[in-house]
Amino acid sequence: MKVERMFLVLALRANLAACLIIASCVRESRPPSDQIVSIGSHRLQMHLEGKGAPTVVIDAGITDQLDKLRPLQERVAQVTHVITYNRAGYGQSEPGPMPRHSGREAEELKALLEKATVPGPYVLVGHSLGALNMQVFASKYPDKVAGMVLLDPPPLSFILGQEYKDLGVMAEWMTAEWQAIADSTVKSPDAREQARSSFFQMIASEHREMFGETARTVDAISTFGDMPLVVLAAGKPNPAFGEVAEEYQRYWIGQSRALADRSTNGKFILAEGASHYLYLDVPELVAQNILSVVNEVREKTWGGVEITPTEATLIIAKCAEAMGGAAKIKNIRALRAEVVYPDHEASAVLHEIRRPNLIRTERPGEYVAIFDGRLGAMLEYDPAKPDQAPVPQNLPAEAARGFETDLIWFFPSFFDFPTEYAGIIESNGTKCHKLVVTLPLGTRAEYLVDARTYMVKTIAVDETYQGQTFHMEREWLDFESVQGIIYPSRMSYPGRDGKTATAEIMKVEFNPLLSEDRFKIPARAR
Repeated sequence: MKVERMFLVLALRANLAACLIIASCVRESRPPSDQIVSIGSHRLQMHLEGKGAPTVVIDAGITDQLDKLRPLQERVAQVTHVITYNRAGYGQSEPGPMPRHSGREAEELKALLEKATVPGPYVLVGHSLGALNMQVFASKYPDKVAGMVLLDPPPLSFILGQEYKDLGVMAEWMTAEWQAIADSTVKSPDAREQARSSFFQMIASEHREMFGETARTVDAISTFGDMPLVVLAAGKPNPAFGEVAEEYQRYWIGQSRALADRSTNGKFILAEGASHYLYLDVPELVAQNILSVVNEVREKTWGGVEITPTEATLIIAKCAEAMGGAAKIKNIRALRAEVVYPDHEASAVLHEIRRPNLIRTERPGEYVAIFDGRLGAMLEYDPAKPDQAPVPQNLPAEAARGFETDLIWFFPSFFDFPTEYAGIIESNGTKCHKLVVTLPLGTRAEYLVDARTYMVKTIAVDETYQGQTFHMEREWLDFESVQGIIYPSRMSYPGRDGKTATAEIMKVEFNPLLSEDRFKIPARAR
């Protein structure tokens, strides 16, 4: 096939693509799970799914909007948090500053993630032009990137103008066609036509820069260090390239293979029968390789404690597994513990908890205290007085918060209440993850979780009462298995004489039968 005939074929394909693009660039209403986030110069549309860390961020190829990535996003979101977004001018995203090279688009993606408070480090996934953007992002912000998966990235020496120059001429023609469509409607009073013009203005600039500034920026990247990197290449030639299709495909595959070598932890995978749209042709292969990088990052980041994690989700999940398994922890709805405090009287104190926010504390013959986080109230009974029925007594809010803290000592409240990750710290020679939990009345409890065993090590809270702030801290000691749950048999605490004392947990029972009446607060006492 002569170059002129190849040019005609590509022209027809480009015109067909333009018709399809026109239909897709109209700004329709966004799904409820989408967000529109201002990054200062303009606003960008993003779609979030799933939970967990690390967050996977996916960037599509030229002309493709985030909806096209939805099946892949849903598959990966079964395991972790995933974000797709529309670059400037795509979908509900507003047009952005020109020119649209990868350096600018990487900066805008960083601003989007920061404004949307999406913590890193990220696993980046890019298809085609998106793969160039992600390489630039990883080079500019290496501390924010934990791994990368590149789907059929454009061959570098081609976009640099060094190889297959005839095809480069055709690419220039396609850019000119898109620019012409943008220019023809730029002054239209019709909003749909203006959206069309903005969209083609953006993609024309992206395509032009892909063979200019973007190519030079990517070429300047010498290494990705030891970052987990997977490069997936399509094996199926594009028949539009005529006689050179197979030769060009072999060349493209070679370029992708060389790209994988830019990381000492790089891997190249060839999808033999797949076209350029790998995530449509071999979706499970793509998802599996993304998740393999996610799992590698999780092991490196949280298993080995080399990198500081930025979300509490994984730490909480690992703690649940360490205590006996997520299913068992989830099934615990109540617990009863009999505890002897040596600097108090010798009789045991009975603590009864119903998740998430009911606790009843009783010292037989002396008092019963009930806290209900839903009502924000505390009652104290005094049955010790002879010939008198227990009388409800409202306690001040400060005292109520004091009894609220009993929730945190006996069961990890990060399983039930909002939790923030506060980094890795060292406690008496042990590396620990710090989790900060906010309880219903505003009490903030700090848990230190052993970074190796993922068992709770210490629990601390600052409690203010009558103008004075008291720092209270307890350490879980001597773990034993109780009904299949790993639980401490002793607990250190600050004694009344100011010295550390050790409480003995004499008996623990999970899911005992606790009637509603045991936690009932009479309406008159609220």
